[in-house]
Amino acid sequence: MINPKINLPLIVFWFPRGLSLFVIFSFIGGVLYTFGFGHEFMVGLMIWLILFFTMLIAWKSDPIGGIVFLLLGIGSVFVGMGKQLAIGYFIAGPLVALGFSFLGNYFYQEKKYAEEEDDF
Repeated sequence: MINPKINLPLIVFWFPRGLSLFVIFSFIGGVLYTFGFGHEFMVGLMIWLILFFTMLIAWKSDPIGGIVFLLLGIGSVFVGMGKQLAIGYFIAGPLVALGFSFLGNYFYQEKKYAEEEDDF
Protein backbone atom coordinates (compact mmCIF):
# COMPACT_ATOMS: atom_id res chain seq x y z
CA MET A 1 0.00 0.00 0.00
CA ILE A 2 1.21 3.49 -0.82
CA ASN A 3 2.03 5.75 2.08
CA PRO A 4 -0.76 8.40 2.25
CA LYS A 5 1.79 11.09 3.18
CA ILE A 6 3.56 10.76 -0.17
CA ASN A 7 1.97 12.90 -2.87
CA LEU A 8 2.90 10.90 -5.98
CA PRO A 9 1.45 13.30 -8.58
CA LEU A 10 3.48 16.14 -7.08
CA ILE A 11 6.67 14.06 -7.12
CA VAL A 12 6.05 12.91 -10.70
CA PHE A 13 5.45 16.52 -11.73
CA TRP A 14 8.54 18.07 -10.10
CA PHE A 15 11.09 15.28 -10.58
CA PRO A 16 11.83 15.98 -14.28
CA ARG A 17 11.98 19.72 -13.64
CA GLY A 18 14.47 19.37 -10.79
CA LEU A 19 16.49 16.85 -12.78
CA SER A 20 16.61 19.22 -15.76
CA LEU A 21 17.89 22.06 -13.60
CA PHE A 22 20.55 19.78 -12.13
CA VAL A 23 21.66 18.49 -15.54
CA ILE A 24 21.83 21.90 -17.16
CA PHE A 25 23.76 23.50 -14.32
CA SER A 26 26.08 20.48 -14.22
CA PHE A 27 26.77 20.88 -17.93
CA ILE A 28 27.53 24.60 -17.60
CA GLY A 29 29.73 23.86 -14.59
CA GLY A 30 31.59 21.26 -16.61
CA VAL A 31 32.11 23.70 -19.47
CA LEU A 32 33.40 26.35 -17.08
CA TYR A 33 35.70 23.88 -15.32
CA THR A 34 37.07 22.46 -18.56
CA PHE A 35 37.50 25.56 -20.70
CA GLY A 36 37.31 28.52 -18.33
CA PHE A 37 36.26 31.73 -19.99
CA GLY A 38 38.25 31.16 -23.19
CA HIS A 39 37.15 30.95 -26.80
CA GLU A 40 35.69 27.48 -26.33
CA PHE A 41 33.41 28.85 -23.62
CA MET A 42 31.22 30.52 -26.25
CA VAL A 43 30.60 27.21 -28.02
CA GLY A 44 29.77 25.58 -24.69
CA LEU A 45 27.53 28.51 -23.83
CA MET A 46 25.58 28.09 -27.06
CA ILE A 47 25.01 24.41 -26.27
CA TRP A 48 23.96 25.37 -22.75
CA LEU A 49 21.51 27.93 -24.13
CA ILE A 50 19.96 25.29 -26.40
CA LEU A 51 19.49 23.04 -23.36
CA PHE A 52 18.12 25.93 -21.30
CA PHE A 53 15.52 26.90 -23.90
CA THR A 54 14.59 23.23 -24.31
CA MET A 55 14.05 23.09 -20.55
CA LEU A 56 11.78 26.14 -20.75
CA ILE A 57 9.77 24.49 -23.52
CA ALA A 58 9.54 21.28 -21.49
CA TRP A 59 8.31 23.14 -18.41
CA LYS A 60 5.48 24.61 -20.48
CA SER A 61 4.66 21.55 -22.62
CA ASP A 62 5.79 18.17 -21.34
CA PRO A 63 5.42 16.10 -24.54
CA ILE A 64 7.16 18.59 -26.82
CA GLY A 65 10.01 19.14 -24.38
CA GLY A 66 10.37 15.40 -23.80
CA ILE A 67 10.62 14.73 -27.52
CA VAL A 68 13.16 17.55 -27.98
CA PHE A 69 15.28 16.22 -25.10
CA LEU A 70 15.17 12.74 -26.67
CA LEU A 71 16.21 14.15 -30.04
CA LEU A 72 19.07 16.12 -28.45
CA GLY A 73 20.25 12.99 -26.66
CA ILE A 74 20.17 10.88 -29.81
CA GLY A 75 21.80 13.70 -31.77
CA SER A 76 24.64 13.97 -29.27
CA VAL A 77 25.48 10.30 -29.87
CA PHE A 78 25.69 10.92 -33.61
CA VAL A 79 27.82 14.03 -33.12
CA GLY A 80 30.13 12.17 -30.75
CA MET A 81 30.60 9.19 -33.10
CA GLY A 82 33.36 10.83 -35.10
CA LYS A 83 35.33 11.92 -32.04
CA GLN A 84 34.84 9.98 -28.83
CA LEU A 85 31.78 7.82 -28.55
CA ALA A 86 32.05 7.61 -24.75
CA ILE A 87 31.57 11.39 -24.50
CA GLY A 88 28.48 11.17 -26.71
CA TYR A 89 27.02 8.53 -24.40
CA PHE A 90 27.97 10.56 -21.33
CA ILE A 91 26.04 13.55 -22.64
CA ALA A 92 23.20 11.50 -24.15
CA GLY A 93 22.37 9.57 -20.99
CA PRO A 94 21.00 12.48 -18.94
CA LEU A 95 19.24 14.00 -21.95
CA VAL A 96 17.45 10.76 -22.80
CA ALA A 97 16.54 10.31 -19.11
CA LEU A 98 15.09 13.83 -19.12
CA GLY A 99 13.11 13.11 -22.26
CA PHE A 100 11.63 9.92 -20.83
CA SER A 101 10.86 11.58 -17.49
CA PHE A 102 8.98 14.47 -19.14
CA LEU A 103 7.07 12.06 -21.38
CA GLY A 104 6.36 9.82 -18.40
CA ASN A 105 4.99 12.80 -16.47
CA TYR A 106 2.76 13.70 -19.40
CA PHE A 107 1.34 10.19 -19.77
CA TYR A 108 0.87 9.85 -16.00
CA GLN A 109 -1.05 13.13 -15.82
CA GLU A 110 -3.18 12.17 -18.84
CA LYS A 111 -4.04 8.83 -17.27
CA LYS A 112 -4.86 10.47 -13.94
CA TYR A 113 -7.17 13.04 -15.54
CA ALA A 114 -8.84 10.38 -17.70
CA GLU A 115 -9.65 8.34 -14.57
CA GLU A 116 -11.10 11.40 -12.81
CA GLU A 117 -13.48 12.36 -15.60
CA ASP A 118 -17.14 11.62 -15.05
CA ASP A 119 -18.92 9.64 -17.70
CA PHE A 120 -22.39 11.00 -18.32
